[in-house]
Amino acid sequence: MNKLRKWIYGFRPRAVPSCIAAVIFSATALLIVGTEDGRRVPEMVIYVVYVCAAVSLTFAVWAVVLAVRGASLKERLHNAAQKTGFTSKLMADYSFRMVTATYGTLAIDILLALMKAAAGWYFTSAWLMVLAGYYAVLCVARFLLLRSNRRLRALTDERERRRHELRAYRLSGTLLIAMTAVLQGVVVLIVREGQGFTYHGMLIFAVALYDFYCLIRAVVYMVGTRKMHGPVLVSIKTFSFASALVAMLSLQTAMFASFGSDTELSIRQLMNALTGSAVCLILLAIGICMVIGANKRLRRM
Repeated sequence: MNKLRKWIYGFRPRAVPSCIAAVIFSATALLIVGTEDGRRVPEMVIYVVYVCAAVSLTFAVWAVVLAVRGASLKERLHNAAQKTGFTSKLMADYSFRMVTATYGTLAIDILLALMKAAAGWYFTSAWLMVLAGYYAVLCVARFLLLRSNRRLRALTDERERRRHELRAYRLSGTLLIAMTAVLQGVVVLIVREGQGFTYHGMLIFAVALYDFYCLIRAVVYMVGTRKMHGPVLVSIKTFSFASALVAMLSLQTAMFASFGSDTELSIRQLMNALTGSAVCLILLAIGICMVIGANKRLRRM
């Protein structure tokens, strides 16, 4: 028994082979379960695949846990990040990390706006055109905030920097109000025209997990750490919070499309109207508060 215990504590599965094996055997098991041809495989082979999938998954999780807990991995990652100035600053500076991530988000939003505008024009779809308008306002807001952040770095006078930040903050509130107006059109189309979002198969669960993660992260920032940063960075995170709320609205419509086919149409319309109105009211209130707060602080200056 002692020898077995020592072997268990001393055993260190290799991370890369274990993960590769887990992916291969797990995918094979899913194919066997989910396809007609897979069910024709001999039972002995099915049992072997299941056992290999279970063992490889266990080894993969085991190896990942050991790698995460090991100080050597953390040191290697830290040393690798310190080799270049960009990655070093990315790890050490939260503001720089936030701004860099916003550039990537802006690129995605621009692509979505162009795709939905082109599809809306081609299919003469008011739904797609309104969505394109929403993403266009979001792109304009993020672009102006990133430009304000670049200009901010060139200012040396602290009073002028503060004034510039407050003006960007006020502009963000104005754009948030404009985005709320466009979003209200999306809600009207969802309720009256029965439009909505759809995700095929198991993709909806991955989308739901990601949307909840983004919402929780945005709420934690808005409640806990927003006072630690300047108005421009707060504005960037406010638009992230707005995007998370809109994602929850789209997730609700997708849930109704996937699992609510037995629900009465009037109930679905009521739920979508309530959720959409709540999202619009929250964003409108935040936008108005941003404009009023920025004006008050600018008058004091």
